[in-house]
This record gives sequence, structure tokens and C-alpha cells, in this order.
Amino acid sequence: MKILFIHRYNFFTPIGIMSLSAVLKNNGHSCYFIDLAFCRNIIKEISAVQPEIIAYSINIGNYKYYYKLNLKLKKHFQFFSIFGGTHPTLNPDFISLKGVDSICIGEGEFAFLELADKMQAHLDYTKVENIWVKVNDVVYKNINRPLIGDLDLLPFPDRDLIYKYEVYKRSHTKWVLASRGCIYNCSYCYNSAINKITKSNSIRSRSADNVISELLVIKQNFSPKKIHFIDDILNYDQQWIIDFLIKYKEKIKIPFIAIIRLNLINENIVKLLKVAGCYLVECGIETGNEAFREKVLNRHMTNEKIIEACNLLKKYGIKILSLNILGLPDETVDMARETLALNKTCHVDYASSSIFQPYPGTELAKYALSKEYYNDQIQSIRNNWYTKGSDLKMIGISQIVRSHYLMNIFVKIPVLFRIFKPLVALPFDLLYKILFFIDKSIHLIFVINKIDISEIFLFLRYRVLKPRKIIE
Repeated sequence: MKILFIHRYNFFTPIGIMSLSAVLKNNGHSCYFIDLAFCRNIIKEISAVQPEIIAYSINIGNYKYYYKLNLKLKKHFQFFSIFGGTHPTLNPDFISLKGVDSICIGEGEFAFLELADKMQAHLDYTKVENIWVKVNDVVYKNINRPLIGDLDLLPFPDRDLIYKYEVYKRSHTKWVLASRGCIYNCSYCYNSAINKITKSNSIRSRSADNVISELLVIKQNFSPKKIHFIDDILNYDQQWIIDFLIKYKEKIKIPFIAIIRLNLINENIVKLLKVAGCYLVECGIETGNEAFREKVLNRHMTNEKIIEACNLLKKYGIKILSLNILGLPDETVDMARETLALNKTCHVDYASSSIFQPYPGTELAKYALSKEYYNDQIQSIRNNWYTKGSDLKMIGISQIVRSHYLMNIFVKIPVLFRIFKPLVALPFDLLYKILFFIDKSIHLIFVINKIDISEIFLFLRYRVLKPRKIIE
């Protein structure tokens, strides 16, 4: 089968698509990739491929974009469409929309392979586990298959698929996923909702040797300057992380970024992280109000532990990018200020915040709905949780959103705390957005991620200077 993956560059490497392609290619299927940010003429490129299946990975923030694109492509080509990712997993009714031929719920590698195999052999493909299929307006809803138990069975992600574009190939940072899943049930996180659907509440890790093998291939073929591990929690298994870091130091020796959970680190782990080459960790603080964090967010982590862990990281010279959420249900302006204050106390290098999104199926979305803070319309959820405000109708939400825009500035310039309330009361949203964008760009590009200036020019050359044909 000829299978085309369509994606739009968003500064992240599409590991999921690359994994699907690797499995499909290993079993005789032909896979192609179009990145809409760099594609000059999508009609011409699709015509050259003549795909039988077009696949999209979508989330709640971008599903409208890909859905509309699919409808336009249906006017020009005959193909079978399949949508995977968090949006169809959490909202399977998406399949009822025009032009949506199938959706994948949960993991897609072996489900997609079985679907492609059966379609190629002209067999009945309406009974593939994890896949819902629509034929003549009849939807066939299939049960979920067991999750992949041994991730070492999967081939390494197909990097050749996306490296047709120089922007991906020449990026100094290579993204790697060493595990899947999350054992925690944070009330705001889509992982908790997906756990219920897939009947799972565990983290499945590749073996340390398997990850090291992939990294050796990346190191030998692409000479990256940085590795970015995108696991939800890289340090969940204490023995695994110790084993991995020792092998990483011996065989890889490339600076790296990791997402960690603060209450799972100790001095030995931090020391190993530093020696192995970790220069930056991303870690969730979420809110500065300890009681709210535990009772509402279901994150059992004290402020004392957060401060202690951050002090350890700073002791060993590891930069901290904190992850925070503002605009939570029942949050007040004073609570938002507590979040800023905790980040200041932790001396984080960049205080990143996002606006709360009521992901369907999560406990916090249900709570927000019960308080009538929003109308339960997926269509109303914004496609950018950094610059487009909040979906909640709540007292003080405008001031809290402004706190989000100014968060890292407050953390870096503590004297501003004295005039916190007057500043967030001023309706200078556009000015605050501009300050937010400038501050975020400076810190993430030049201070935290240290993106090479050549990468920026390469992106601009492809993204801005190359014309793209708009589909009518």
C-alpha cells in the first residue's frame, strides 16, 4: 500500500508518525511524508505519490485544521483517510464527520499495519482492533487491543521519512522517546483520560540497551549537538535511569534535555544526570498552592519537596524549565501569584506556563463543566493555549491570563511582585502578549535550548521564502 502521512511543522519531531512508518515499511508498505510548512505545491506532490491511504495525527488543538484539509483533498483525490492521536482517542465521535473514513484509538503501530495488510489483500478491514471504520455511513466500532508490552519489538523510528526536509535533517537537536505511558492520574492531563480508555496505568520502558542502540545510530549518522528525551517521566524507574545514565555517559556523551518528576529525584540521580550530560530538565510545578495541587490537580507533591529538588538541580548546575498551568477551575488571582512566587523561590531558569485546557474525559474538565465554567463544546477549545486566552467563564480569568503572559518576567524581575495586582488589572493584553512572545523567544531559543542561528535561518528560508500553493 502507498501510505502518505501529512503533518505541519510545529517545532517538534513527529515521533509517532515515524514509528508508524517504520513498522509499515518493515512489512512491505511504502510510506511518504509531506510537511505542509515546507511543501511548495501539495496537489503536485500528492499527485506524484498517488497514495491509497492518507494519515493524520491530530490533537484537540489542531484537529479542525487537518479535518478541513482532508475535505479539500477529497475533492482532488480518491483515498482512504485515517486519523490518529489524542483527539480521536478521546473523541471517537469524530468519525461521524464527512470525509473521515477511519480513526485509530490508542496505539497505532500494529493496528495500522493490520488495516493496511487487509486493505492490500482486499480482505474485510472493518474488524481491526483499535480502528473504527466507516463504510457507506455505517460505523464499525472495534475493541481496543492490548498495549504493546515489549517496546523493544518495535523498530527504531523512521527518520529517513522526515529527513527529506533539510529543516529536520540538519536540526542540531534529535528527539528520542524511551518509554510510553504515565502512572499518575493528574486531573487535568489527557494521559489520565487515555489510561481509562486503554485500561492501562503503567509506564512501559524500552530497555536501556535498546535506547542506547538507537542513540548510537543517531550519533553516527547525524552528529547531533543535543538529544531531547520527550518521555513524560524519564526518571520514573530508579534502577532503569541509573543503568541508562551510566551507559549514556560511556557511549553517547551528547548534552541532553529530559522531562523529570521532582519528587522522584535524589542527589545520586541528579549527580548522574549531570555527569551523563543533562544540562536542562523540564519539570511540572503546575501551581504554587500546595492544597490546590493535591486536592484538585491530584498531584501529591509538597512545595517543600519541589524547592528541595530544584535546589539540588541548581547545586549541580542543571538548568530548570518549569511547567505551570494558569486559569485552572476555581483559581484566583492570588493563587496565580502563588505560582509565580514558588517559581521565583525555586530560581527556575524559565517559568513556562500554559492556559488550562478542559480536555474531554479528564476529571478537571468534568469539574469545570459542573461549575458551568464552559459549555462542553470541543469546538470552543482554543488551538493555542499560550496566546489565545482561556475557555473558562470565571471571575478574575482576565487577570489570570495576563499573569500567564507576564509569568516569567515576574519571576526574573522580582521587584515587579510589589505591583503584581495593578499590572494584571490593566487591560494591556496586546502589549503583554508581545512581551510574552519576545521573552519566550529569547529564553527558549538562546538561553534554554540554545538553538543555532543557522537553524533559525534554515527554517525561515523554507517556511517564509518558499511559496506554497493554497488548496482551493
